[in-house]
Amino acid sequence: MKSPKAQNQNQDTSTNGSSIPPSPEGLDFVSRYADVYAVTTEPLAETRALLDQVKAATLEQGRKDIAFWRDSNFILAATDEEAQQRAERIAADIRTTTGGVAVQTQSVGQARALSAVDRAEWHDRALYTGINRAGGRGGIPFVGSPKTAADAVLDYYDLGIETFSIGVPLVSEEDDRLATELLEHIRNGVKDRASKHHAA
Repeated sequence: MKSPKAQNQNQDTSTNGSSIPPSPEGLDFVSRYADVYAVTTEPLAETRALLDQVKAATLEQGRKDIAFWRDSNFILAATDEEAQQRAERIAADIRTTTGGVAVQTQSVGQARALSAVDRAEWHDRALYTGINRAGGRGGIPFVGSPKTAADAVLDYYDLGIETFSIGVPLVSEEDDRLATELLEHIRNGVKDRASKHHAA
């Protein structure tokens, strides 16, 4: 099993982001009234561009403070290779039920996420679209060891997203251990960044 970075034919390396803009009506509402903006499960390039648009629109309304939240699902295993194998088994099981037909949506946010699904199976460190390509519902998951998955989350934290929901299937003691390790790596990464910021 090759790592995502080795799967050049299946990995998106573009930095242009989604061609689907956020809803003008939604962006206007957020810029005027929202304290928190929920970010869909897009790759880093799209997310960075979206955050810039939201912050710019908010500033135009004379508001400086808006926070960002991202829904985050995970498929974890002790190693990246084992996690990828686990994710691909899930995708195969879903494909037998759906016939491999991807979910269609009228939501602008979900359409943006699905554009990443159409482009490649792997994005960035650990974002795997194979389950969504097979017809699975829900956000695009991070796939990897707890350390790899945590580093992927911290990439989004570095963009300015400070709140994450954590979705991890807990069907065994091993799953519970992996989830605990994931959270520890995320917490340590945040603490390390805070320490470096204060020392600067």
